[in-house]
Amino acid sequence: MSGAPDIRWTFSHAADTEIMSAEVVDHRFGEHFHETWAIGCIECGACAFSASGRAHTARAGDVVIIPPYVVHTGGTDVGRLAYRMAYVGEDWFSSLSGLLFGALQVCFPGVVIHDPFAARRLSAALAPAQMRDAERKALLAQALVGLLARHAIPRLDGGTPRVTLDRAGNGGNLLRIVGSETVSQSALIRRFTRRFGLSPVRYLRNLRCVSAKRLLRVGLPISEVAHALSFSDQAHFTREFKKIHGITPGLYRTAVSAGRRA
Repeated sequence: MSGAPDIRWTFSHAADTEIMSAEVVDHRFGEHFHETWAIGCIECGACAFSASGRAHTARAGDVVIIPPYVVHTGGTDVGRLAYRMAYVGEDWFSSLSGLLFGALQVCFPGVVIHDPFAARRLSAALAPAQMRDAERKALLAQALVGLLARHAIPRLDGGTPRVTLDRAGNGGNLLRIVGSETVSQSALIRRFTRRFGLSPVRYLRNLRCVSAKRLLRVGLPISEVAHALSFSDQAHFTREFKKIHGITPGLYRTAVSAGRRA
């Protein structure tokens, strides 16, 4: 039986970063991806998850680093898990890596890195208590620059394959990305899934849910966001949004407003 997750979101608007503090008991998030870097630490328990189809376990003292668009799961199968995650915008993260390496694109030696010092710094930067945005940005920058300096290396390839929502359109363009009309639809679906980690239908749904956050942050009503992103109705949008982000669109927007007042 899954336990209902206790999830809180806070924001550092100046640092282009969203922060999630979560406590879960026997709860798992299904396969999904984010448009941002997902960088976090374990407060207690063990997080058993997959990333790009490979199994990982993270515990206290570990830092979890998941690049943008990497398909992963989350949560725990056994016992209580508490963790904190930063969802760091690519532009800001690249600006930090550029300061250190002169390279905007970097990679890390693994998804889970055991570094108690870096984990403690990150935990302090991601504390759920409200703080001034400038203070949050400074703590985040210090933690991320330290993590980059200790573990990152410049990336030479293009990184994780991705499709933007504009390119995906209404979904009809997704299969054309991986082949021509002379190939059967089932073969194209399998090819797309191998390359991007999710089936075309699930990938498009995920894209819409991560894109929804931008529309919610600028104040568009939830019903209009659902319509703009082609969900069947507001209830459908709410269910899918919560599967990925752990909270409803309404609670997400409330957290955004609270972050701006901090």
